[in-house]
Amino acid sequence: MRGQRSQRAYAAAAVLLIAASAATFVSVAPASAATKGKSVTCTSLSGNLNSTPPVTFTLGGCSGNTAGSGSAQGSTITWANGRTTFLALPAFTPSGNPRKGNCAALSDKWTVTDGVAGDSTGSIKAGGKVSAKVCILNESPDPWSLAPGSVLTIR
Repeated sequence: MRGQRSQRAYAAAAVLLIAASAATFVSVAPASAATKGKSVTCTSLSGNLNSTPPVTFTLGGCSGNTAGSGSAQGSTITWANGRTTFLALPAFTPSGNPRKGNCAALSDKWTVTDGVAGDSTGSIKAGGKVSAKVCILNESPDPWSLAPGSVLTIR
């Protein structure tokens, strides 16, 4: 009789442990699945390097949990819904050598790459990458725009 009680107690404990583990798995799995493979793309970017500090870039046509637009100063993008994305470098630092590409006359095409240091939108993962092709006019105030056919991608 005493052996049967012990077996039932162990069985009940095992059932509770399995149920608790399943509940944890169910509550964690959708959250991680919801952010996996997400990204934000923006179809417009404007700003210039010679503006009164701080240099500010405006983003538009943005997907994800951004409310469609945002502004970037330093290494922080503040989205229209108040959420933020933190970049590893100051926003949109060009890299490599400029190319002529399909930019307007007197403009050079630059590659922009960066890393994501943190994010509160839930649409981008920390450690993700930023990439775009931008045209920078070689006349003051050096206005920026996305190169034709390019989008800013943060993933």
